[in-house]
Amino acid sequence: TGDHETAERYMSDSRQLAEANGLVKEAADALANSAIHLADAGQLDEAKAAFELALRSYEKMGRLDEVVNIKSSLAIITSQSGDREGARRLFEETVKQHQELGDEEHAITDLLNLAQLELDLGHAPSAVSHALQARDKAKATGLLNTLWRAQWLLARSRAMALKEGNDPRQKVAILNQVLEDYGDAADT
Repeated sequence: TGDHETAERYMSDSRQLAEANGLVKEAADALANSAIHLADAGQLDEAKAAFELALRSYEKMGRLDEVVNIKSSLAIITSQSGDREGARRLFEETVKQHQELGDEEHAITDLLNLAQLELDLGHAPSAVSHALQARDKAKATGLLNTLWRAQWLLARSRAMALKEGNDPRQKVAILNQVLEDYGDAADT
């Protein structure tokens, strides 16, 4: 929402000013911000190109935390563009890389995005697995908003699994888990 054309013009001016003054990181930051504005405006191809330029800049600088964050953004853009397998590979990569960097909060967010992607694809077992991991990590780190999202995704993933099962006892067990998950999400 908002005036994307004006925002993009200001971002472009900021990027050019930073580049002209040798402020490489600031120029990459401005480029990444431009990519976010482009994505918000629905210009996914342009956003992807801007994220890729920012990624190369951060890689040259050895800024690993920014590299991984940009890859997470690229995974979202890749998914929105319809390349779900490409998005899955990127999310799996960024979960691992965020963990290696000790950035649990972003690793959990990547797990949640991966769970949502699996849910969107109708892969309930994978969605449940990723949501469970995210929930357990969010509980351990005390990230309440993330915990709520993990519990909600877990409940939705288990609800999807209800559709796939044939054994009535298994369905009752899953339904009880779903109700517990939704209750936990409401209590968070």
